[in-house]
Amino acid sequence: MAAVLSKQATPRTRRSRPLRVAVDARPLAERPCGFRRYLESLLPALLEIDEELRLELFAHHESARFLTDSPRVGFHLVRCPRQTLVRPIWDRWLLPAKLSRAAPDLFFSPYGSISGTAGIPSVISIQDVAFLKRPDLLPLRYRPAWNWISRRWPRAQACLVPSEATRSDVLASTGVEPDRIEVVPHGVDGRFRPSTEDEESRVRRRFALPHPFALWVGTREPRKNLGFLLDVFTELNAG
Repeated sequence: MAAVLSKQATPRTRRSRPLRVAVDARPLAERPCGFRRYLESLLPALLEIDEELRLELFAHHESARFLTDSPRVGFHLVRCPRQTLVRPIWDRWLLPAKLSRAAPDLFFSPYGSISGTAGIPSVISIQDVAFLKRPDLLPLRYRPAWNWISRRWPRAQACLVPSEATRSDVLASTGVEPDRIEVVPHGVDGRFRPSTEDEESRVRRRFALPHPFALWVGTREPRKNLGFLLDVFTELNAG
């Protein structure tokens, strides 16, 4: 990830001073979800990997301030309603002016949003294209915003995807050039490790868990197909 961001800066910029990356930090103001978790893990990792890196966070609400005392992290408030429906307004008209004044080396968005600011290259993250493959699974009011966002993806200097499957979907569904797509698998937080039998027993007793059981940690959205998981689990129990 850090290598991809650094590669987008000009050679002169990389030699003369630390890299300054503007970040679309709006997910940090949202309820717990994949986008938010992605940024919460990515930002401290980037600061640790590159000891000179400077991050400039841009968001629509004060709650997106990254909880760190690092002097290498700045915050810029660009007020706007939180609704997905108005994301194009923030991307196209509200953000560019403040982004131009900050003059970062590049702009990164986990939402897949393009900054729309001339002279500032964009690196975006595309987790999946489910809303293009199955638009019926996306609430009708959100479809225009996400369709507008995805039409701008070919303007990005680099598109980060978590898997070869997503890369294939992006190539099939959008006009992004193949050489601009980088597969960067999701990392695993160091806190996760195989549990011991004693730990499992304590958790089972604490939450009165049956054996076996299924744990769902995703959001409750139609595209997650949670109903299918429940059907499969029911059949397994019946057998």
